[in-house]
Amino acid sequence: MSLPDKTLTWQRPGFLISTDKTLLSLQSINHAFSLDIVYWTNPVPEDILSTIVENSFCFGLYQISNPSTTNTTTNAKDLNQIGFARLVGDKVTFAYFTDLYVLPSYQGLGLDAVSAVGDVEDVLGAESGSL
Repeated sequence: MSLPDKTLTWQRPGFLISTDKTLLSLQSINHAFSLDIVYWTNPVPEDILSTIVENSFCFGLYQISNPSTTNTTTNAKDLNQIGFARLVGDKVTFAYFTDLYVLPSYQGLGLDAVSAVGDVEDVLGAESGSL
């Protein structure tokens, strides 16, 4: 098992999950880290959070503000980050999910990275596709 080198995306109407780190909003992640729903951590300085993100395999969950946008034309200005998860490990033999959250108003819609993308082993061998 090794983590993919290329960006993976999954889309359902109005929502996007992507492993593209350039789409992540550190401010949104830190805001979520300040909420009770992410009880296991606290906000961290942005330079530290940037290093955490860089050294992890990350999933961003986004609401698409322009529903006519497709996964080939989506850019950060059309996205509102509503969730996050990251895989940490040795990038070869193991990985585990941590810092997984979906903002409360979007919970219960089947949008979290685990349920939307499926089994982690499937993700690691998957091509981009539909949720």
